[in-house]
Amino acid sequence: MASWPILSVTVFLPLLGALFIMALRGEDASIARNARWVAMWTTLITFAISLILVWRFDAGSPEFQFVERRPWLAGTISYHVGSMASPCRS
Repeated sequence: MASWPILSVTVFLPLLGALFIMALRGEDASIARNARWVAMWTTLITFAISLILVWRFDAGSPEFQFVERRPWLAGTISYHVGSMASPCRS
């Protein structure tokens, strides 16, 4: 299965929803109603995608999972994210 940037989607989807809300036009009442709907759907979609992370996460692995690495700014900087299990404390 080809890997898609699931961590980046869960990080940046709320930002995309906020930008969409900022771009809404109309009357004050309709803006507020539409903003609530956009916020709710953005949150639900982000939550559903995060459930995929929980379902596919292997807590027994010490390695980073869902790793994404992309060159950025002509290769001088790279975008790198990954998730790792938190250490157990006894």
